[in-house]
Formats: sequence, structure tokens, C-alpha cells
Amino acid sequence: MGRAPADRDGHVIEEGGAPADRDGHVIEEGGTPVGFFAIDRSYAEAHEFAEPGALGLRMFLIDHKAQGRGIASGACTMLKTYLAKTYPERSLCYLTVNCRNPHARKAYLNGGFIDTGALYHGGALGPQHILKLELR
Repeated sequence: MGRAPADRDGHVIEEGGAPADRDGHVIEEGGTPVGFFAIDRSYAEAHEFAEPGALGLRMFLIDHKAQGRGIASGACTMLKTYLAKTYPERSLCYLTVNCRNPHARKAYLNGGFIDTGALYHGGALGPQHILKLELR
């Protein structure tokens, strides 16, 4: 995994009006980009279920040509170590996953995320499980 293109100070280069409080990260396999996710540093400000200062995992995706090879599961397993190193001042990361996507939920749970038991109803595509990952 690695960060998306950044300036010399480490700030992600914004394209298309992306929020400045989100960092893009690339998932690679053998040096080839196969996926992407964003970390929302202001997630807790917009989601009352998240503890203050918590990160938010957004837009986690694997290219359809690379799916079925365990890349998503592997990336989820590496997230705790990667995020703790990349964001040492943060101790939690939250995400929501649609209730109709059991495969993604399983990958996140196998990667160390914990299902809070609560549902988020603020998404346009129906209820979502709220998961969190302790980084320390």
C-alpha cells in the first residue's frame, strides 16, 4: 500500500475537488496498482457514532480484474499496521459497509475490524453495519 501522489510536504494532490481532509492510498500487487482507499481525517466530525478524532475508511475498492485473488482480504489485514504507522496520532478507524455486502463485511472482520452492532441509516443505499478498528 502507498499514498496517492502528494506534494513535497506529504499533502495529497487534490484532483477534481477532493476534500483536503482525505488522503488517497493505493493498493499494489507486485508494484502494479490494483486498488484504492481514502482515509477521512474528519470522519468523526460528520458521523456522531465515531469517537472524536477517529479516522474513517472510505472508497475501498479493488479493480474488478484483480478480484478473487485475496487482495482485498490481504489489504484489510494490513490496514491496522499501515494506518497506525501512517497516522500515529490516531487510535481508531471506522467504516460503514452495506448490509447487502456480506463479502466485504467478512473481509473487514477478518482484517481486525469489530462490528459495533449498530447500523448507520444515513447512506443512500440502505442500512450499513458500523465497524471499527483499534489502531493501538
